[in-house]
Amino acid sequence: MTKHATDGLTAEELVLRAHAARPEIVYRAARNGQSVAAWQKGRWIAVAGRTLMGTWASIEYELLINGKPGFPAELYGEAPTGQETRP
Repeated sequence: MTKHATDGLTAEELVLRAHAARPEIVYRAARNGQSVAAWQKGRWIAVAGRTLMGTWASIEYELLINGKPGFPAELYGEAPTGQETRP
């Protein structure tokens, strides 16, 4: 199995790396630590999720199940304030 730079990172550590790469986007780790979301289009959209193998996978498109987000906004907490720029 190929080793990746994100292997072994927690969701919070992944948020810090994502923020360093794209500081204009607000990221937040899910409360359960299994995904990371970005504040886009006025809502939290999951951008990375932990696989069954424990590695992180990029989520290229918003996942919808029966027309509802596969990662509910409640996982990430309240919407960011206009002043929030850091995780």
